[in-house]
Amino acid sequence: MSKMLKVLTTSVKIHSVYKANIFFNIISMFTRILLAFILWGVAYESNSLIGGYTYNQMLLYYILSSFILQLDKTDIIANSMAEEVQNGRFAKYIIMPINVKNYFLFYSLGDSFLNFLFSFICCIGFIIFFGLRLSFTITAAHFLGLLVVIVLGILIMANINFIIGTLAIKYYDITVFMMVKDNILSLITGSLLPLSLFPKGILNIMHFFPFYYIGYYPVNLLITGDVESIFMAACILTVWLFVLHLAATRLFKKYIMSYEGIGL
Repeated sequence: MSKMLKVLTTSVKIHSVYKANIFFNIISMFTRILLAFILWGVAYESNSLIGGYTYNQMLLYYILSSFILQLDKTDIIANSMAEEVQNGRFAKYIIMPINVKNYFLFYSLGDSFLNFLFSFICCIGFIIFFGLRLSFTITAAHFLGLLVVIVLGILIMANINFIIGTLAIKYYDITVFMMVKDNILSLITGSLLPLSLFPKGILNIMHFFPFYYIGYYPVNLLITGDVESIFMAACILTVWLFVLHLAATRLFKKYIMSYEGIGL
């Protein structure tokens, strides 16, 4: 664990140097929220309730979902693995006395930590700027349960990105895999649109998959106070985390056997 903490602290120091990345993340958040403010403002001119949300709640949804999205920086896992494989430097991780997946996980958490600090401050600023009303009703115990759900979601995304990063051992470029993943996830995690706008039949099916609980569920819980399914959400995420962990481990063991360590 001490080795992983060293990786985490090193990652924080490395990513803190690139202040421009943090700035552009904030600009991206603000642009997304501003577009929601304009577009949903038009939609709510003739409707008081859309997808179960008032206009105030809808804007809160986009602010909070943007914040939760900023916590997940596990894309770094796939991108870093691909870069190291292509440059022929990935061999060092094989001979080092560490778990490769844990190494890249803690490396990505360094960026998540920095984004948490700045994104939290920005979210408070956005709420004040747009004059939104906060009305969270969940208890401290439910909030702790929500944190567990968010952490499990990040771990699931870490495994997905590790699987994609592992594909870099076999394929020259994983850009297509990353693009497909990002586009699909933006839809099924609720970052593009609240999932409450989906047909009820599709929404019921999505309850059995982890993506429902990664983005939409935590935000909806904070806004609506629906806490009855926290335990079930944690159980479903735990099962999927176990499945994805096994898949990631087996795929890595299979592909690493063909890695020659000379780059591409």
